[in-house]
Amino acid sequence: MPVRSRRLRWIFALLAVAAPQPIKHAIYRRILGWDIHPTARFGLSIIAVDHLSAGEDAKVGHLTVIKGCDEVSLGVRSTIGPMNWITSPPRSAELYPNSPDRKPRLILGDEAAIVTRHILYCDDEVVIEPYAILAGLRSQIVTHGPDYMAGCQRTAPVRIGHHSFVSTSCTLLAGSSVPPRSIVAGGATVAGPLVEELRLYGGTPAREIKKLPEEAMLFHRERGYMF
Repeated sequence: MPVRSRRLRWIFALLAVAAPQPIKHAIYRRILGWDIHPTARFGLSIIAVDHLSAGEDAKVGHLTVIKGCDEVSLGVRSTIGPMNWITSPPRSAELYPNSPDRKPRLILGDEAAIVTRHILYCDDEVVIEPYAILAGLRSQIVTHGPDYMAGCQRTAPVRIGHHSFVSTSCTLLAGSSVPPRSIVAGGATVAGPLVEELRLYGGTPAREIKKLPEEAMLFHRERGYMF
């Protein structure tokens, strides 16, 4: 029977940080009740969420913190690199009363990647579709923001489409989305839904800069993380 007490879950999550892989798996699967593939690998990182699922060869690097989310789902061969900060108040915290349907979770598709030193506020759903990469470092995904007319905070999901590439030091705000097979240039701010595929977007707020060739190998990779 998985541990339900949030305090105990935190204790076991901390105990797992420096544990060898077999002990990590035992804690995650048997004590916390998570759905972890035997080949998934976890570094010296804190993972304290309600539920985690990790597919074949999924990987979390060192010195990453993932906390507070109701759900984190890591697809086959997906990667969360080192020194990322992924956080959310759980639904049980009863924050954001003006967004009662928010889903505080991170969904990472097959072969998708979050590289390093990024900050993700998963107050609402963040979806990084298969083969998409949150690349470089120091990008932020923010799923909450002020509703000036209503005088309150609201949340909205963020989505990065399949085979897309978000470059270094970008900001994706609540309700924004990146279409499949697209590139967001370094330093851009995505403030709402971008629409057209096969485009380079850049600037603040992000706008279309040019069309991209469909034959570019970035958009036809059989493995997601580029080395």
